[in-house]
Amino acid sequence: MRTEHDAARTADDRRAHRDLAVCPTAAQRPERNPIPPITCRSSPHEHTIELTPDNFNEVISGNDFVVIDFWAEWCGPCRKFGPVFEQVSDKHEGVVFAKVDTEAQRELAQAFEIISIPTLMLVRDQIAIFRQAGALPEAGLDDLIHQARSLDMNEVRASRTTADKNQ
Repeated sequence: MRTEHDAARTADDRRAHRDLAVCPTAAQRPERNPIPPITCRSSPHEHTIELTPDNFNEVISGNDFVVIDFWAEWCGPCRKFGPVFEQVSDKHEGVVFAKVDTEAQRELAQAFEIISIPTLMLVRDQIAIFRQAGALPEAGLDDLIHQARSLDMNEVRASRTTADKNQ
């Protein structure tokens, strides 16, 4: 039996999900209304690149700092976050901004266990230092990039080595 408390909690859960601005991935969408895969195309923006299985390792190993947006065309929050991602890419020299279309590049989405989109991942020196589902405002993404730049990667590597030894 549903109580008034249950109804309020359900409404709070819906608000929290909406506020996070996250879409389920294609694997989580109901099958009753399937959406055909979208063909991959290059990013029209000069500061972002489209990541594929063919160029992923080259991009990650060839750059010190990569910001990756996992997205899909059918995802409303992804479409809202896209222009923010593009605007921020104009401001940060030395940072590669890349996008992974989770519909066209399912192999990459599965490899990184992407279950909600948009998902943002920051990679420095070939180490994933941040991963979070949900759209960020421009100021939040700028701040995140500044924080990531200020990380001492020697400390990050030492921490990872310690964690690996303890497993």
